[in-house]
Amino acid sequence: MLAGPGAGQSAFSTGTAALERMSVDWSALPDFTASGGTLRMAGQPVVLKGVNWFGAEEPEMVPNGLWAHSMAWYLDFIKQSGFNAIRVPFALDNVQSNLVPSVNMISASPELGGLNFLDMLEELVDGAANNGLLVLFDLHRLKSTRWPDDGLWYTAGVSMNEVKAVWDTMQARFCNRWNVIGADLLNEPHGAKWGEWADAATDMGNFVLSKCARWLVFVEGVAHEGKSRSEFFWGENLEGAAHSPVRLSTANKLVYSPHVRLRLTSLPQTLAVHASAPRALAPSQVYGPGDGSQEHHMPYFDDKKFPSNMDAIWHRHFGYLASAGHTVIVGEWGGFYAGKDRIWQDEFAKYLQRNQLSSFYWCLNPNSGDTGCARQPLVPHLGRALTSRVPACQGSAR
Repeated sequence: MLAGPGAGQSAFSTGTAALERMSVDWSALPDFTASGGTLRMAGQPVVLKGVNWFGAEEPEMVPNGLWAHSMAWYLDFIKQSGFNAIRVPFALDNVQSNLVPSVNMISASPELGGLNFLDMLEELVDGAANNGLLVLFDLHRLKSTRWPDDGLWYTAGVSMNEVKAVWDTMQARFCNRWNVIGADLLNEPHGAKWGEWADAATDMGNFVLSKCARWLVFVEGVAHEGKSRSEFFWGENLEGAAHSPVRLSTANKLVYSPHVRLRLTSLPQTLAVHASAPRALAPSQVYGPGDGSQEHHMPYFDDKKFPSNMDAIWHRHFGYLASAGHTVIVGEWGGFYAGKDRIWQDEFAKYLQRNQLSSFYWCLNPNSGDTGCARQPLVPHLGRALTSRVPACQGSAR
């Protein structure tokens, strides 16, 4: 667990962001850097053992599961399970509208009642700080009601300037939180070719750093780039970075963040959303060897050498960047811990351990019908496999 400013206390009380920024001792906030393949917080190496908590990217605007347990319960569960970080997906239009979520979505966490979207995220961030947990924000969707989308950072109705404006809003709220580590610029740009995405990520990333210099910039991979044969999960393909790297104005702020997984066009009928949940949209995705359909199946899962063949494949897709001294943090991986998928997950956990790579497991949610959740048998295994070297953050903020 991370010890933040004030020895376990939240550095800042919830209130208006403008007033809080006026009172922040910025010199006391830890700077996050990524160089030589290592993530550092205030100069000390950190290995993230994170978990995704989805829902704030959906029309309901709330991290899912708060109808079953309180936010405090989930944060304590994350800490007690040995995780030290949370990746929080959000939607661009949810930030823009900043509405108050329905009370039906937060019935087990009534203290959140009446809070708008950004205030609710502040409660999550500050609660995470109280538990020594880092937070990474992920721009998961441009429009909360559309998924899957085009896998691009723009649409006919959304410009790059609007995306930058939303990241400006996010940093204005959260750059002053010691435990927020950065911006995952765009989830799975599967509709792009690497060259155009690298240019856009450079532009977006430099904008974020111009506003919040202490953050890291996470850049995900693309997908098949028009190839007819399946090989990459959405967000996994970072091969293009070898010849066209993202070039940030501050080089030690760049993190390459692959996703090791596959996307379905729709959920199998047998995989229903959690029965006790209000209307909530579980992301259409499956991990590892997938659902068995030829459309979504990767040929290397059928190799006679599976799973020993996977090490070389992961290295080619993204691991070579870590070998070359870049910092690589896997943003999503996971699935049902059974059958061939269990073999795949075990092998990937070993790969992460051997290479001392940080990662975020998908996912915490009790209603993830397509992947299960973090409360399955993988968690003890994950805790053993991904050893965290987490430093204390010294100093205080007033």
